[in-house]
Amino acid sequence: MEKKHTYYEVLGVSKDASAEHIKKAYYGLARQYHPDLNSEDINAAEKFKKINSVYEILSDPLKRSQYDKTIGEAEELYKRGVAKGQLGNYQGAILDYTKALEINPYWAEVLYHRGFASYKLQDYQNANVDYTKALFLDPYLVEVYYYRGLCRMKLRYIQAGMEDYTKALEINPNFAHIFYQRGLVYLELQEYHLARFDFRKAAQLFAEQGDRANYQISLEAIRSLKDFSWAEILEIFQTTFQDSWITVKTFIPNPIGGLLPAFTQLEQKRALNVSILLGIIFEVCFVIGINLILQRLGEANHTEFLFLIIIGIIPFVNLTVTSGFARLIFKTNGSLTGDLFVAGTSLLPLGLLVLISGVLNNLIISLILFIFALCYTILIMYSGGQKISNISEEKSALIVPIMLLVIGLPFALIN
Repeated sequence: MEKKHTYYEVLGVSKDASAEHIKKAYYGLARQYHPDLNSEDINAAEKFKKINSVYEILSDPLKRSQYDKTIGEAEELYKRGVAKGQLGNYQGAILDYTKALEINPYWAEVLYHRGFASYKLQDYQNANVDYTKALFLDPYLVEVYYYRGLCRMKLRYIQAGMEDYTKALEINPNFAHIFYQRGLVYLELQEYHLARFDFRKAAQLFAEQGDRANYQISLEAIRSLKDFSWAEILEIFQTTFQDSWITVKTFIPNPIGGLLPAFTQLEQKRALNVSILLGIIFEVCFVIGINLILQRLGEANHTEFLFLIIIGIIPFVNLTVTSGFARLIFKTNGSLTGDLFVAGTSLLPLGLLVLISGVLNNLIISLILFIFALCYTILIMYSGGQKISNISEEKSALIVPIMLLVIGLPFALIN
């Protein structure tokens, strides 16, 4: 029974419906909402009562005629109330809304607007009552949940207000203001981990919607949370590992077409975390793989291991710097995060190659894997230059050999 404010809409018939059609619709709804036949619906009795009162009017020709005349008057009162509310005359708006509701007490939209006018007058108790009535008539009014949540917070009904915010987000998970308001409540409750999550989500949504002012407000709220809990740190690691796994699954099957979607599906900070994690994975694979190879050759020692750790960082840094210089020289749009992302994804196949080669100790298999990994790396670097650094195809093709040279530098340092 959503968004039904006229009696005809309550019964699901048109304004021109015949008496027989109205009667048929009434009996169908009466059976549906009769309390004895619908014990699972806690609101069945109220709905049944409403249907009966509506039918009592529409089934009587005289009462129906009188009701039809009042519909236009109620619409006019509602429009007049809206106009007064827009001018800040909330007292006058409430009077018009009240008269409209005397004509039609089942008009959710008018209840919502009267509740908003009461809210602006800081009459939170009456606003809460009107919002509750509106939601009874239409349980999917997401903005009503939002404003009732604000009212309940003013009245210090904390749990009830949080339930309204959560319900609103179930209906519309992209309601940025609700994430921000819920974050404020979590902040008051000293649930800093949950507050930070909601502020971040609000900032992300405001940025996507182009609302720079509220985006900055959300960022300030995040910066105000200086204390990191272990749970927060754990969440960052967990999110980064999950993002990295999704990223790998996205671009590995299709390094040309999948790299850009893998990058754009992440907000900047999360993309930065993924880039660093992929660089760390390369570093670990490189150091362990080369150390295993040197052990078989009898040349590994403690000093050599520390040296490998240092030179394993060089490819990641070199690729990032090369990509940044290419953007600068060719004057293209891009970002340092994009450069780091290309570096991390490009090195991942080579890192896995070195590790597998160190474990298998098979020259033929290592050679096959080398060709395979090198092809992947070339495709990723080409795609990254073209689609993430916004360098043209021709110039990307020119940059790839340079990138391969800077990757090979650490191997030349190993005697």
